Parts: sequence; structure tokens; C-alpha cells
Amino acid sequence: MKILNLRRMPGAGTLVALFDLEATPEITINDWQLRQTQKGLRAFPPSPRSGRPCVFLKPELFSEIGRAAAAAYEGGNAQHDRTAA
Repeated sequence: MKILNLRRMPGAGTLVALFDLEATPEITINDWQLRQTQKGLRAFPPSPRSGRPCVFLKPELFSEIGRAAAAAYEGGNAQHDRTAA
């Protein structure tokens, strides 16, 4: 899993960055959100289209994605491989 194309969003309230998630070399999910919450930086999937979520993930995976995106954001790294963390 890799965080790609991290785009900082200064002045966007709790939204601090948008990023793309390469789940596997064959699957990339675009436009994830990294938000500053009371519990720290957290990742959120792309906004639903047509009222339906576009991604379903287990809570544990959300936490892992959030940690990877936060590391990329805080380290200034636009591509972060979880195996290196």
C-alpha cells in the first residue's frame, strides 16, 4: 500500500491534504482526505457519489491508511510505503 500524489490543502479547515491510495499495483483509489481531528490526523475515503459510498473497508485498515497518510504528510513524502514504516 502506498500514499501517492499527496496534495496539501492550506486554509481548508480540518482538511489538511488530499491523496491517492495505491492499494495494490493494480488498484488505486483517488481523492482520499486527510483531516485533523481531536484524535489527530485521520484518513477518510473519497466522498460518496450518487449517495452511495465508493469504498468499504474494515476499521483496522482505515487506521493503517491514516497512519501512512499522516507519515507522508508530516514527513513531506508524497509516496509512503507502509512496509518501510
